[in-house]
Amino acid sequence: MGTPSQRQKQYASYQAMRAASSVNEYRVKKISYEYPETALQQKERAAARKIRTRYGIDRMVDDMIQEAMAKGEFDNLSNAGKPLKERPVNPYVDTVTHRINEVLINNGYAPEWVLLEKEIREAREDLRNSLKIVREQLGPLPLTKEEEKKWSVSQELLQSKITAINKKIDNYNLLVPLLKQQLTHFQLHREAHKILTEGRSRNRAELQQEEQQPSEEKERQRMFSSTWNIFRLFRMYR
Repeated sequence: MGTPSQRQKQYASYQAMRAASSVNEYRVKKISYEYPETALQQKERAAARKIRTRYGIDRMVDDMIQEAMAKGEFDNLSNAGKPLKERPVNPYVDTVTHRINEVLINNGYAPEWVLLEKEIREAREDLRNSLKIVREQLGPLPLTKEEEKKWSVSQELLQSKITAINKKIDNYNLLVPLLKQQLTHFQLHREAHKILTEGRSRNRAELQQEEQQPSEEKERQRMFSSTWNIFRLFRMYR
């Protein structure tokens, strides 16, 4: 409609719109050809495959259970009709580690950190007992110079054992799953001071009576007592 010049303008505008539309279609086809699937589409396709696989496995397991029930394989079970036992779960340990430890314990084994903790506990108790043995041979506080020397020597004899225990404690702290279960080093001076002040001691009157004995008899008893104490110490750590 309109004059020839107006119709020519309308036709030119129409051709321009068609050309622009053709260019857009070409660009879309080219991009689709170069990138057939976007990353989102690939994720959706993989998720759909995963769902199909999961439900396929679920159906297969369900069929196997139904077949076993039909054969009577679930009849007369020892725990049939009883509630499941509650199993303590540590929220700070991952499920895989918890299951592995459970399997080991059920088969008579224990995790390495459990065995280490037992060894450390027993070694600590042995060290304390060794100090108590020496303390029982000494008089009440304050100690004499000879008693102080004997007490100091007994601690020096245990130093190598304490170093070995503290190395075990370091290994244990690297293996134990919970931070609150970690152990501190064995502090000899602290344990020795506690046993010295609170431990059992000999009566000072008995010690004075020994001092009044003939020197030969007193020396014989002292040597016997010292030898026996050293023998007990080394026997504990043999």
